[in-house]
Amino acid sequence: MTDPLNEPKQVLTTLKREYTAVGSLNTHVAFDALGAVEGSLLAAYRVATGKELPYQKLGTHKPGQWMTALGVNSYYSAESQTFATRVDSFVLDKARYESNPAFRNYVNAPGRSAELVQGTERFVFETEALLTDQTFLYAIRHNCTT
Repeated sequence: MTDPLNEPKQVLTTLKREYTAVGSLNTHVAFDALGAVEGSLLAAYRVATGKELPYQKLGTHKPGQWMTALGVNSYYSAESQTFATRVDSFVLDKARYESNPAFRNYVNAPGRSAELVQGTERFVFETEALLTDQTFLYAIRHNCTT
């Protein structure tokens, strides 16, 4: 069986490489942190149900809401719960454009890049550990009624 978290791990590798190389993340790369968190939840759903998560019904780029819908908040650390509910506001799509105030807010947030790398890493590896937890997988199958 292939690693269900291969894509989120590859994104994490990219985030870490970029951060290590220059000490920050540009707004385009930072947006990938959100994708890694979403990808981790998509993989968990796929492992639990054998199906693709109908994420269109859950709200785009809202992994904290996805966790609630899947009924898995309590399985994650408090740090990962907070990160999943805040990552969408950390890496707003509109922050990719220099003329937008969101861009200036992102680039002026000291420590934000490190927080994105560390939060993504924690979330991906917590999810990996949870993929062998049958109560976690049952919660997903039982709670997600989409």
